[in-house]
Amino acid sequence: MAAVTSTGGRSSTEGLRDVGSSSGGSIITGNSSSIASSNTTSTSPHRWVQALDLALEKNKADMHSRFMQLATIGQREASTDQDDEEDVISDNICSKYRPHVRWVVFRGFFYDNTTTLKVITDSRSEKVKDLRANPFGELSWYFVQSREQFRLTGKCQLVMAGESDAALADAREAQWAALSDNARLQFIWPLPGAPQEEDSMTEEMRMALFNPPPPTASSAPPDTFVLLLFHPSRVDHLQLRPNPQVRMVHKQRQGKGGKEGDTRKAECAATSEEWLTRRVNP
Repeated sequence: MAAVTSTGGRSSTEGLRDVGSSSGGSIITGNSSSIASSNTTSTSPHRWVQALDLALEKNKADMHSRFMQLATIGQREASTDQDDEEDVISDNICSKYRPHVRWVVFRGFFYDNTTTLKVITDSRSEKVKDLRANPFGELSWYFVQSREQFRLTGKCQLVMAGESDAALADAREAQWAALSDNARLQFIWPLPGAPQEEDSMTEEMRMALFNPPPPTASSAPPDTFVLLLFHPSRVDHLQLRPNPQVRMVHKQRQGKGGKEGDTRKAECAATSEEWLTRRVNP
């Protein structure tokens, strides 16, 4: 595992202490200097990255500014509720696949000069099931203070236990070590979404079940811990404050730095990629 140094400057707000600060230092030293830093900012020259960095800086006093919505497409079991609407939509639409959205926390950029964003998740979660079947997703981000919205379309890469790429495996371990105790604790909780036996479980039993001794920063990440890398290929940035509103659409040029949205080569998200920017009507 790569050596880990103090990140410093983190908020004391519970639940967000493990999110990198905008001025934090590197969390990885030694021979893994090409991997991610804990900074929420990126030195990428791309216009949308600079706009996102500025939005994060303007909204840094708001603890919610690190929360994004991640949308995926996934298949769920058919409902047995007779009141549900019919699953038959049309001959060319499969109603078994539905959109699903949830909140996730922005954990910084994967490289100092990259456009790849980091998120963490549980391997037992529904989003992982969705992304294994279909890696495409969309992030939606709204900043209250500066009144602007970012929508990022791209592919998700799951860095899981047993990752064969040494650099990605090191990045996963470094992200685990950077988490707070409370954040690490959630990955050894019981199966997410499983029913709780109300009749047989007391409140004391429930508290003990969800409050075991937390894993330490030096411990190996459990199999449930997943580093999710989001590789955007399109960014839609809408500024609501100006009159008229300003909307900029940034698209990754295909054929530059690898295939658009390529998730196996982290280098595809480095400075070799090119983006086209166009102002459109809001």
